[in-house]
Amino acid sequence: MNKMKASQSDLLNGSVYSEKQPAYNRTIHVYETDKDGVVHFSNYFKIAEEALYSGLRQLGFAFECSEYSMAMINTSADYIHPIKFAEQLDIVISEIKVKRVKLVFSIDFKNSQQVSLAKVQLTFVLIDPKDRKAIPVPEQLKLSLSQLRNINPTTNGN
Repeated sequence: MNKMKASQSDLLNGSVYSEKQPAYNRTIHVYETDKDGVVHFSNYFKIAEEALYSGLRQLGFAFECSEYSMAMINTSADYIHPIKFAEQLDIVISEIKVKRVKLVFSIDFKNSQQVSLAKVQLTFVLIDPKDRKAIPVPEQLKLSLSQLRNINPTTNGN
């Protein structure tokens, strides 16, 4: 099981951190770059989502097998250093925030020396497939995420 570190304030705001996150190893393809060979900004979000689902599967949880769907409702990115064609990356889920109706995943893009090149945040709501409406994060999912991360994330706000 992953070794955890969490301060009291992390627990209060629903943040979950892991010292050893599952890494998604990825090589940048030419079609993901602009004419200068740098990753196009839109591809950071695609790669982050790809890494998120892979990382959650590595931790033993697959959203595609659940009774609800996930809809991405917000994204943000901080670009620290250009990522170029053929670059080898380790992409890790560095933080999970569980809120009342949202799941917020922070994902770090790191080079082979573990230097952070970009940070992406993906925010999701869960959707009931019957009526296609957002639902509160189920207690079972909170429990599953807390078991994956070895602490009990708390609900905080929306």
